[in-house]
Amino acid sequence: MREKFDFIYSEPILYNIYKHDAGFISYYIDQKSAGNDSFENIADELKYLGHSLIDLYYGSLSPSEISGEIIDYLKAEQSLTINRYKEFLAADGGDYRTVELSDSSRWVLRHGNDSKRFVHIHPGKHSPYSTRVRALSLKTTILYIIYIRRENCALSDLYVLNYIRTEYLKVSPQKYFSYNYGVGKIIYLLSSNY
Repeated sequence: MREKFDFIYSEPILYNIYKHDAGFISYYIDQKSAGNDSFENIADELKYLGHSLIDLYYGSLSPSEISGEIIDYLKAEQSLTINRYKEFLAADGGDYRTVELSDSSRWVLRHGNDSKRFVHIHPGKHSPYSTRVRALSLKTTILYIIYIRRENCALSDLYVLNYIRTEYLKVSPQKYFSYNYGVGKIIYLLSSNY
C-alpha cells in the first residue's frame, strides 16, 4: 500500500490527483469523514470533478513515484524542456504520447498550459490499475462514504445512497445497488483497497 501522505509530485508534471488518483481520493474521504464540513460544502467542492468520464488510477504507485518515473522517461528521451517536450509529443503526428510505468500501468502525456507544469498526465483508457468512471458516480461515492462513516450506516444502503443523490447532488435516485458496476463498483474500490 502506498504511503498516505506521498501526494507531492515534481515539476514539470501536472497530475490532477483530485480526479485521477484513488489513493488521494481515499485520503480526502478520510479527512472529510473525520471533519465537520457540511455535506453541502463538500458537494460544492466536488464540482471540480465536472460531468464527463474520468480514468481513475488505483495502483500501488504514489503520485511522487508516477511523476518520478515519467520524468526519468522524459530525461532518457531528452524531452524534459518545454520545447523538446512539444517536439516529443508531435513526433508521432499527434498531441499526446502514452508511456508504460513499472507497474504496467499506462499513462497519457499531453501538453499542459502551465509553463512550469507542462507535462499533463492522466491514466490511460483501459490501462492496468485504472477504471473509467462517470464524474457523477465518483461524486456520489465520495459523499456516500463520508456520510455512512459519519452516521454509522450500512455500506450498501440504497436509501442513504439516494438521499445523497437527491439532497446534495440534485440528481435522480438509483433503482438498485450492486458492487459489480457504477457507484457500487467505485464504493467497493475506495472502501476496500485504501
